[in-house]
Amino acid sequence: MEDGLVLMNAKGMVGSFFADDRGPAPCEARLRDYLDLSSPPDLFLSERAAGGIFARAARRGVALPDTVAAALLNCPSSSCLRPVDACAPVRHSFKGGDCRIPYFSLCSGIEAASVAWARHGFHPSGFSEVDGFASAVLAARFASVPKFGDKTSIDGHDIRGRASVIVAGTPCQAFSLAGLRKGACDPRGALAMHMVRICNAAAPDVLVWENVAGVLRDPKNAFGVLLSALAGLGEAVCVRPWPDAGLLDGPLRRVAWRVLDAAWFGLPQRRRRVFLVAAPCGGIDVAKVLFDDARLEPAPFVRRGDVIGFYHTNRQPEFGNFPDLSPTLKIGSSGSSGIPPSVAMIVGDAAIARRFSPGECEALMGLPEGWTDIGSPGRPCAKGPRYRAVANSIAAPCIDFIGERLGMQLG
Repeated sequence: MEDGLVLMNAKGMVGSFFADDRGPAPCEARLRDYLDLSSPPDLFLSERAAGGIFARAARRGVALPDTVAAALLNCPSSSCLRPVDACAPVRHSFKGGDCRIPYFSLCSGIEAASVAWARHGFHPSGFSEVDGFASAVLAARFASVPKFGDKTSIDGHDIRGRASVIVAGTPCQAFSLAGLRKGACDPRGALAMHMVRICNAAAPDVLVWENVAGVLRDPKNAFGVLLSALAGLGEAVCVRPWPDAGLLDGPLRRVAWRVLDAAWFGLPQRRRRVFLVAAPCGGIDVAKVLFDDARLEPAPFVRRGDVIGFYHTNRQPEFGNFPDLSPTLKIGSSGSSGIPPSVAMIVGDAAIARRFSPGECEALMGLPEGWTDIGSPGRPCAKGPRYRAVANSIAAPCIDFIGERLGMQLG
């Protein structure tokens, strides 16, 4: 990886920006291995419309078979939701007790970071979450971990010394295409500055932050403001658009960022997110955390084309059809509802289609099966909140990639 642009100001602060960081090829993964094949098709899509999904994919050069093997449709339920790459979708429950490195989570959601990091020697010292359903999941899965509620009311000095790492996934709707990209003008986008305030007061060894890749192209330069505030610069650095990867050195911290895609880690989902790692000057090497690709070796990726993921609300060109891959799990612009993608399969001369189930969405994020199913016996949890909570989360293998490297340096 070579530097694309080097920026130096009068105070000698240097930023290295990588013009093109596409990452490795996606790992071998088959969407159909993540499906509950016993689920019946929905009737919201006609055979003609579903057939059109395949016709458009065929025009893109994807070879499609005329039929799907009987084994695909008659697969026993015991083989559903199985991971293709055992090292990618992290499937375990939090146990705690033997963890060493404390971390504090802001905008915790359903805690994909805790799912991934427990095996790397991390232990949560506190969560901050305001969403009702996500808070209920945290209460069910992490009953003993303190809950701090709204992060805008957290005084960072209160958690100083109890967290070596702060991890945050501030609301992404302000910077996403679905959220109309209001950026820093949206109150949800401004929440990132509360994260900076808390970090300055709590003084952790490391900050890890995740958001949609659209933040790099925010017209108000929200990403530049965040970078500069974390680095301790007196004024905001502005690059339009910000590249997919880079480093920025300042008097307070060194900050690295990189766009990672869940498909690079053996998940059959297209999910590009920017991950930022910041550490005080003289602290850990943040470049080694994000740019050491020892575990990101390219693997063969074959798009078979007999199963296609798509959005049933496909009204925008960029929301296309994905042979053997799910499009990004997302929520609506208001953030109040989840919008699960759909899957289509050829059966004989026709095509059937249905939405992904909540359990399938969990699998596509590398989460344990039923992680958000907190309903009581006989009363299953409603699907809507589960769709929204999962789509708001972080792909577990991506944050696992970062946690593994943090554990090596902090442990």
